[in-house]
Amino acid sequence: MSLTFNGSQNSPSIEENWLFNITHSGGNLYLALADVTYSSNFYYGAITNNPSIRESLDLVRSKANTTNVTLKIADFEYNGSPISQELFGGSNYYINRSVSASIKIGSDNPVVVGTFRILDIKYDGDQITMQLAAKRPWDNIELPTDKSTTGTYVPVIYGNYTGHSTTDFMTGKALYPAPRTSNSGQNIYFLSAKSEGSGSVVNYYDSRADMFANLELNNAATQTRDGKDAFEVKGKVKRTYKFRPPATASGTGFTNPGYAINTSTSDGATQSFTAASNSQTADLKLELPSITGKLTSAYLYYSAVIDISSFGGTTEASLIDQSFGATTLFARSSDGTTTQASGTRNILSDIQSNSNRLPDEIELRFQLASDADGTQATCTIKDVYLVLTVEEDYTNEPNAADLREVSLDTVYSGNDGLINSWDSSAITYIHDIHRDMLIRYAGVTTSTPTNYSALNTARSQSNKEWYARFWQLEPETLRKTLERLQFEGGFAFRFKADDGPQYIYIKDSYSSGDVNYTFAKNDLSSIVVSNTPIADLVSKFIVNYERNPGNGTHINSQTCTNGTTRTNYNIAAKENIAQVSLDYIVQNGAGTVGATDLTGGDPNDGFADYYGHLVSNVNLIVEATVVNPAHIGIEVGDIVTFDNSDMYPEKAFGSAWTNKAFMVIYLSRTPGKLKIKVREVGVIS
Repeated sequence: MSLTFNGSQNSPSIEENWLFNITHSGGNLYLALADVTYSSNFYYGAITNNPSIRESLDLVRSKANTTNVTLKIADFEYNGSPISQELFGGSNYYINRSVSASIKIGSDNPVVVGTFRILDIKYDGDQITMQLAAKRPWDNIELPTDKSTTGTYVPVIYGNYTGHSTTDFMTGKALYPAPRTSNSGQNIYFLSAKSEGSGSVVNYYDSRADMFANLELNNAATQTRDGKDAFEVKGKVKRTYKFRPPATASGTGFTNPGYAINTSTSDGATQSFTAASNSQTADLKLELPSITGKLTSAYLYYSAVIDISSFGGTTEASLIDQSFGATTLFARSSDGTTTQASGTRNILSDIQSNSNRLPDEIELRFQLASDADGTQATCTIKDVYLVLTVEEDYTNEPNAADLREVSLDTVYSGNDGLINSWDSSAITYIHDIHRDMLIRYAGVTTSTPTNYSALNTARSQSNKEWYARFWQLEPETLRKTLERLQFEGGFAFRFKADDGPQYIYIKDSYSSGDVNYTFAKNDLSSIVVSNTPIADLVSKFIVNYERNPGNGTHINSQTCTNGTTRTNYNIAAKENIAQVSLDYIVQNGAGTVGATDLTGGDPNDGFADYYGHLVSNVNLIVEATVVNPAHIGIEVGDIVTFDNSDMYPEKAFGSAWTNKAFMVIYLSRTPGKLKIKVREVGVIS
């Protein structure tokens, strides 16, 4: 990662010159601290100040930054006129043009240390002041930018999505919002992220039930509508719901009532009776959501077992549905039999008699009647679910149906997002989203960035994957979007001095091969050793993740704690707690976003582990001036160590320097001077 100089920096005395290659609409202008000719180009030694290039790396926010550079230039004669007349108002254009800065040591070839663009130029009659900003390809870019002819933005979508077909239980929420572009005749059109063949999956979000129901399409493939790819939905908005009751209701009399709706048919809600010359009853009550629209088909499915293990006289055990008041027999067992009961009940007429609405709860009654004391019977209800079909009621409520159809501005797709721009494979990881955006929207090279392969390996470990789903429907600056992806993805991105793309992250462990520089006391001056501020310490944080695309809330949450830090630094129970809500990260293969105990694990095990490593511990920081010219090539993100046998101070407070890995998080480079700040990030193993 470090800059590679050619050897003259190691000489007893060095001559350091800074060269600036300034492009303009008609060619190049070459300036330097001192006159020099390189590669047949004469660099005018007209720069009167000592320029400074400062870079920083915020590991906690996962951002890299380069500050502006100021050049002060004497108004020398250039091609027969003052240079001030050339820079602005002449035939060439300089504003917003590229500038490369290089350092030339002695007779060696210059080494590029930064790439910038000209922001503005000021002139006081004697001297020109030029402001240079780090040139970044995402400047002045927003996304999405692509629109349909009706003015609706085509959504930008990344990730792996799963919608509901008519046969699925509709429990998932891994879908992306698809905005409406227009309607025509009997169909409504919603923009897709990309063209889909015969496998379009579109769902309707029922906010009252918080459920994504299957939506009937007019075509299984996307259609071209308003100049873009669109899902073609039938205007009657026919949707199918298949779901288990979401919870048990109060007053239920079965043991383990939740087992009837826990998706497993190997167990069940149970109730046992021993007859005592009278009838005995118990009710299983299961809550139902409220469903919008007119129900046109409705079935209740059940699976149960009734077993009479001992009996005398006349015995009858029954399972009855009394959800709508009247009783409907599901199953009956008599004498010493075992009845396997599973079936379907059409409940549409009951719903229609109930003002076209579901009851508040399903109520199933187990009843034992026997004229002999001691008769024993057990009922196990293994599964209960409903399948409903709903449409808009254009016959009886045309105005209300029209209003609901017109107000349907978004549906939700279960089709996967964009494929990547470098090898056309699927995108599931958050770092892949970031890289594809740089290529697709900012024109960055498809060549593999520095550190990217290692990052990909670290973030795709089994059950520790950094999966993400991304959707954006309205314009946002690309820079802001990339920075949010970096934070949630636990990596920083920068362009190196030679303008090559680079990903920076903290590794699980470091070896001697990762170390770019080892410093001894004579390499440095003005050394200050400190620790990360206690004010920045977060020993407990709550991570909310996996957004519900229908209402924007977060589906999952986990609390992550470093108990050792809380004890060591005397942190009270309600202190030092932060809450983080993630827009893009979703659960890994283990169903988490990292560990809840932050005292173990590796940084790349998940979001919680990575930031726990950074903020739930107090780490060392070292600031110094580099006085050994051999280390002039150091860059932000480099890994450095300190020589434990030849270092001042001899210890970092009470700790030896041995095997401590530090990352460069700040660098200030001026002619003849180099300042750095490094942060402890791990150990050398």
